[in-house]
Amino acid sequence: MKKIIGLTVAAFALCSPLLAKEKVMPEARRFLPVQDVTMELITEMSEGMHKDLVFQCDEGTEIPLSFLYNFDVFSVAINPNLSFKIQKSCYIRFFNGKPYISYELKEWKKVKFPMGEPKVELKRAANTNQMTVEATFTEETLKTTE
Repeated sequence: MKKIIGLTVAAFALCSPLLAKEKVMPEARRFLPVQDVTMELITEMSEGMHKDLVFQCDEGTEIPLSFLYNFDVFSVAINPNLSFKIQKSCYIRFFNGKPYISYELKEWKKVKFPMGEPKVELKRAANTNQMTVEATFTEETLKTTE
């Protein structure tokens, strides 16, 4: 019986490193411009693939978007006047299924969602029915952990 317990403990000790999540983030070797990112790639990275791949987000990059959101009572459609613009250069990658952000490729911080508390403003254009909802996140409001 002691041999069985001993062998079980030894087998677990040998296999546990294989089951544990990685503790050291691999070196970033491949960089992909954020405008070339696909949903498939994001899914693969969140599942642990492409560990050395980093999304490169260059300041000033602007990506046109369509935004559609459907509710039971109403829907929202912003097309084609919505764009995603990078205000500050940064890098994004996944490690153990979690997103991380870096500004200089030296220190990586885990991003928590939702991304902090934005400053939200509702503005109505003069003499029109148009309203603008503006949510602003800053480095201070961005929720990250070490």
